[in-house]
Amino acid sequence: MKLHSNRKSYEKRKRLPHNGNEKNPKVLAASIAAIVISAVVLCMVVVIGIFGFTTEANKTTSDNAVSTAEGPFHAWYFMDGSMVYDEAGEYDMGGTFVSTDNVGYIPADGIASVMGGTYEYNEAKGTVKFKDIGKSVKLTVDSDEMKVGLFGKYPLGGKVYVEDGVIYVPMRAFYENLGYTVSFTPEGKRLDVFIADNEADIQIPKATLSTDKDIYNVGEKIGYVTGGESPMGYEIVEEKWENMAAWYFESGEITVSYSVKDYKGNWSKPVSCTFTVEGEYKAAKEVPVLSYYYIVEDSAEISKTVKEEKEKKVPDPNNPGKEIVKKEKVDKVIKGPYYGDEMVISLEQFQFEMEYLSEEGIHTITVAEYIDYIESGVMPPEKSVIILFVNGYESTYKLAYPVLKELGLKANIAPEVHAVEERSALVKSVEAEEEGAKDKLADFDKEQRFPLVTFDQLKEMTADGTFALGNISYDSNGGDASILAAPVDEETEEAYVKRVQDDLAASIAVLKEKVGNADALFFVYPFGETSETLVDEVETAGFIAAFTKGEDGVIVAESERFMLERMNITQKTNKSAFRGLF
Repeated sequence: MKLHSNRKSYEKRKRLPHNGNEKNPKVLAASIAAIVISAVVLCMVVVIGIFGFTTEANKTTSDNAVSTAEGPFHAWYFMDGSMVYDEAGEYDMGGTFVSTDNVGYIPADGIASVMGGTYEYNEAKGTVKFKDIGKSVKLTVDSDEMKVGLFGKYPLGGKVYVEDGVIYVPMRAFYENLGYTVSFTPEGKRLDVFIADNEADIQIPKATLSTDKDIYNVGEKIGYVTGGESPMGYEIVEEKWENMAAWYFESGEITVSYSVKDYKGNWSKPVSCTFTVEGEYKAAKEVPVLSYYYIVEDSAEISKTVKEEKEKKVPDPNNPGKEIVKKEKVDKVIKGPYYGDEMVISLEQFQFEMEYLSEEGIHTITVAEYIDYIESGVMPPEKSVIILFVNGYESTYKLAYPVLKELGLKANIAPEVHAVEERSALVKSVEAEEEGAKDKLADFDKEQRFPLVTFDQLKEMTADGTFALGNISYDSNGGDASILAAPVDEETEEAYVKRVQDDLAASIAVLKEKVGNADALFFVYPFGETSETLVDEVETAGFIAAFTKGEDGVIVAESERFMLERMNITQKTNKSAFRGLF
């Protein structure tokens, strides 16, 4: 800023007469004016120092961001998620974190909530003013610029917009313009916001790597044991491997390395381990998919066999031509309430089948593991099977899960998400001892016919690797036939496609939010019914595979990933029939 001297006033003062202490009024006025101007200039300098002055050079770049960030701060967002997180908890943003033209947008609530501030939206003017976030910030709808303080102007890289009453702000530029650092983790589509460390203070994280044994058979899944820790207490958000595979199909000595990254972008030094792979790989020609529904603990609920004394007339060996009455005990089947309900089996039957798999050395694999094998160019190893629980009943958690866990077997579960969502809420109401909650839960279970799992139970079942997660739609598995396989009533094709897309998207989003462990979801077509449109939409939505019904219920090398067959295990599957599957 250039300051101008009052040269004319000075020359004029030199010519004015004066003597002693006499003051010329005009000179005095000029002096006062000069003092006032100087004071104004000084105030402007102070204001610039406080609020940050932006020259023409830095109006077009965010490199010269105003220094707002100070003190501990860490928040993180997930692409397509509706929550924002910080060290204190999680907050609903009122909208979803979306990406448009490679620019990530978050709702204004997602900024104010973690920065401890507020904002005001003037709909008439289209202005959004943030307060109490370290600096006063003003945004304008349809503008790609943000104002900081009185003079600061910074580019946003995208325009602020409003959709369904939610104000969306370009996230990265907003924070970087205020002096924060933003780090993106592709694994999990996560963005972290934080204050960068001084380089001299940085301590990189440490990684650990080992395997559960030293020697594996060719095609056997490798049991990696990993860990990562930051000396500065930062969360580990990403990992990196070199030469790592879930299994190897050639014998030899293998060395694998591993490193981790904390949320501030610091990578550990790689660590490595070496193990041996032996033998020759033999791939399965086909993989059975065993589909289970509901299990009852007491076999008598299906049927029980008792001995009954029965009279029978037979020839009298001592008196030809005459008969005698002989009593003998015969088996009599007493039918239980679920007798003939083929999809309901007993725990006794299930336990026999699982113990048979374990004793025969049959590999139980998850759907994701099957896909890993296929993408490696081979079928799973000989004697492999996929166990699939459909609909997500609570008996899977209470009865099947303990058996599988004890035997070290793996399975897959596909619940109807909305029904699980409703039951989870009702269970929490009962736990909170809310009035009438028990009756509401009982009515819901009766309506569903069998109790369903809860999100908490799904978390437990998937956390230890016993179960892998999929679903059978968000809210389209009820009634007597599939409503996802074709338009209903007078629904247009466009409306039908939109309904399918919304259902699939909701099923994925809710499981990711409520359960986690949902990065490799598979799909089960309700009632086994499908269509070309539904198959395409399931693949587009991001599922890794999908199951329908089939006569054989086995997967072969030529099987289409989104039309895999499954077979139902029923009351009629006796021991001999089960053994014959392998």
